Amino acid sequence: HLTNATGCDSAATMILTVKATSTSSNSISICPSALPYSWNGLTFTAAGTKTTHLTNSVGCDSAATLNLFIKTNYTITASVAANGSISNAGITSICSGNNQSYSITANSGYYISDVVVDGISVGNGATYTFNNVNDDHTIRAAFSLTCQPTTSSSSITICSSQLPYSWNGFTFTGSGFQTKHLTNNCGSDSAATLHLTVNDISTSTTNVTVCPNALPYSWNGNVYPSSGSYTVHFTNAKSCDSAATLNLNITPQPTPANNNVCVGSTLQLNNATRGGVWTVDNNRVIVNNTGLVTGKSGGIATVKYKLPNGSSTNYIIYVNALPYLPSIKYAAGSINPQLGAPKGAFCINKTFGVVGDPSGGVFSVGNSNVLTINCSNIVNTVGLGSSDLTYTYTNAAGCSNSRSITGMVVNCASHRNNITTAEQITSTDFILYPNPANFSVNLNIDKITGAGTIIITDLYGKTAKNQTLSMGTNTIDIANLIKGIYFVSIITSEKKITKKLMVE
Repeated sequence: HLTNATGCDSAATMILTVKATSTSSNSISICPSALPYSWNGLTFTAAGTKTTHLTNSVGCDSAATLNLFIKTNYTITASVAANGSISNAGITSICSGNNQSYSITANSGYYISDVVVDGISVGNGATYTFNNVNDDHTIRAAFSLTCQPTTSSSSITICSSQLPYSWNGFTFTGSGFQTKHLTNNCGSDSAATLHLTVNDISTSTTNVTVCPNALPYSWNGNVYPSSGSYTVHFTNAKSCDSAATLNLNITPQPTPANNNVCVGSTLQLNNATRGGVWTVDNNRVIVNNTGLVTGKSGGIATVKYKLPNGSSTNYIIYVNALPYLPSIKYAAGSINPQLGAPKGAFCINKTFGVVGDPSGGVFSVGNSNVLTINCSNIVNTVGLGSSDLTYTYTNAAGCSNSRSITGMVVNCASHRNNITTAEQITSTDFILYPNPANFSVNLNIDKITGAGTIIITDLYGKTAKNQTLSMGTNTIDIANLIKGIYFVSIITSEKKITKKLMVE
């Protein structure tokens, strides 16, 4: 009871609750190897009792005590009576009260059987477990070691070119297996088996006949300049050798027979007696004072060699005319490689066929960086620039003649890259290039029937030029024409075709 601020009685009551403290105790046994031992922030380095104070769940003191005991280490020793070869007798130590396994390991090639540990048979195993060891113990283990047979197997893959294959005294001539019996390191049988797989090598032969203008010939990354048999080696799908052989043949060209000469070619006549004079009976050949005969026109000529004593020798010479080559034509259905060219040349990246007349000759190009041609006479415009396209024909007498056209390969307007069917080569079409022109203009026609004429007229119909039309490329001299517009016409037995020409 107290007096409050107004001088009256003030009764104050307190209720006191007393909470309980708590204690705990725990005992643990550990092996010496577990020292130092940590517990609740305390560290034991030996056996003993330690107490730590904590706060319990009601906020009062909690005294926790640990009684730490250290177990005794006992040594397990082994006395092994055995035969054979041992690599581990399992000598170890054990902490009292624990279980411990004791192991015996045999060296390679042996296996352990009939194991007896401390008089107790443990069969064919190699491990014995001791429970709760509490004193020194000597283990006595008896067992048998037996040398066991061994086996091995290997696989090898080789190519047939490596046969015969030798292994451990055996000789393989093909795929199969062989087993060799040896003695292992402990005296038992060792069976070694080899499984041999033989993969075949592969060969291939390719026969190719090309025209002379197709040389050098490319094949499998190699270039061959002449006919012959060539072999290259690769690795096939089974990693063995693959021999690929190319038999390259060149189409032969006929050559003149003895005492035959082509127009424009020469033939050397010889006579052992000196001092004579060479003469000829007609103008089909020319002969000089050394007996060199030059063909002039087709037919037969007699060349005479006359000595001063009047004796003479006659040579019959057969003069063979050169084959007539009327034109080089585009193959039927070819896309016109000239339409779309700004100056009338060939458009680049075009493919077209050509035909020689008569058939059986050989095409060639002057610049393979501009034009290419294969043995099927398919031309490709592969680069910018100028190149000749030449057709050479050799007749049965061995006489050759050639016809050439020269073309520039240029970039054509993109809208003309796809030529329509109407723009393909036809028998009545002709090509005029360049256009505009100043000194000369070329007129190319692939086919005409009968005779033909080229006529150039001015705007008033007056003839400015007139010349004979021939197959292939016709070159017209316009150097004397004044600047302006002209009309170029071809007139044949079939029809008349006219195109406009601008002269600059």
